[in-house]
Amino acid sequence: MTKSKVPLMQIQDNKPDNSPQYGTTGFAKLPLWDLAFRPMFLLASVFSVLSLLVWIASINGLIVYSGSLHLPALLWHVHEMIFGFALAIAVGFLLTAVQTWTGLRSLHGWGLILLTACWLIARFAFWKNQAEWVLVGVVAQLGWWLIAIVSFARLVIKAQQNRQMIFIALLSFIAVFNAAFLYSAWLGHSELALHLARTAILFFTVIISVLAGRVIPFFTNRGAAHIFQPRGINIQTRSGLDIAILIITLLAAVVYFISFIVELSVVPAGLFISAGLIHLYRFAHWKTHLTFSVPLLWSLHLSYLALALGLIGLGLSYFFIELRFADALHIITVGAIGAMILAMMARVSLGHTGRALMPHWLISFAFAFILIAVVVRFVLVLLLMHLWAWNLSAILWSVSFLLFALIYFPVLIRARL
Repeated sequence: MTKSKVPLMQIQDNKPDNSPQYGTTGFAKLPLWDLAFRPMFLLASVFSVLSLLVWIASINGLIVYSGSLHLPALLWHVHEMIFGFALAIAVGFLLTAVQTWTGLRSLHGWGLILLTACWLIARFAFWKNQAEWVLVGVVAQLGWWLIAIVSFARLVIKAQQNRQMIFIALLSFIAVFNAAFLYSAWLGHSELALHLARTAILFFTVIISVLAGRVIPFFTNRGAAHIFQPRGINIQTRSGLDIAILIITLLAAVVYFISFIVELSVVPAGLFISAGLIHLYRFAHWKTHLTFSVPLLWSLHLSYLALALGLIGLGLSYFFIELRFADALHIITVGAIGAMILAMMARVSLGHTGRALMPHWLISFAFAFILIAVVVRFVLVLLLMHLWAWNLSAILWSVSFLLFALIYFPVLIRARL
């Protein structure tokens, strides 16, 4: 795990002429508020470490979680890691990428400060977890969603970027699931709330499916050019395969959601396994074994592999009592979502600040730790070592994201080079 000698392709921002000038004064003109990836990547990464350590401390009996019945400990953990952490990173990325896609100025300045303030208020309110604070958290969380979706949709519609419309739909669906989760938790319907959260995770895998199909082949061809070009290798995107993956992954999520209402026997299982296999087929054509000298590539490839294996694991959990659905789902939440978030943050943070795509050598360890975390979380549970699995995987996750936060803090708060 050494630093790559060959930088990956720089990301072009296509920043409009009305972008903020860092020489001017004012809080809203600070580099931190230039694009959404800066505050969202930094704050959400630190928050994931803090919230996960609190969760581990609570299940080890080190602290007593004294929340109201509206948001008990398990639901707080699930909500904050999915809707508080993962979706914050996704929104930060999409609100950054939409500027490149459309050539229009994305959310920045006071608008971005308002988005960040809503996110912070929601995190604090749900942590307080008293009835009145939960209501404050709900308003702030839904306000955050409204600002994020409207800001993204406005640019996509104005630029007539029909290809990006799918992200408006997916973000809107997940926002609805978030609202439904909070309402169900408020009414005390914990099982329904948990099902809604898991459905939101499956919709998140659809976002990953679309983005990975677009960026991983492109990043790989450019980043591993010194390996691929001499061998005449060029990874191609396949529109037919991409559409098939989108349809079956989305169908699996929808059918799983319906399965809470209607008994569907093993129908979701077949869809999960089919989705996982077709993802695995796509992965097999990406020449992953040739990317192991480039950390920003193998981390993306292996996180995508975790997505395929996680979907297959979800399907198999319907047939094997030893394999719980929740444990298979953590292959996705830790190995696919967590690891891909870390890899994308490491790349985007460098590219969109004008820096060479050559990450600090310690980031390779962060990538490795998060991938080891998913193996530990899954294997030790199968060996009935549940507490060890939870503790070790949480520690590995925390070290990974703490490394990112420490290394990228000066990158994210300073002006673009």
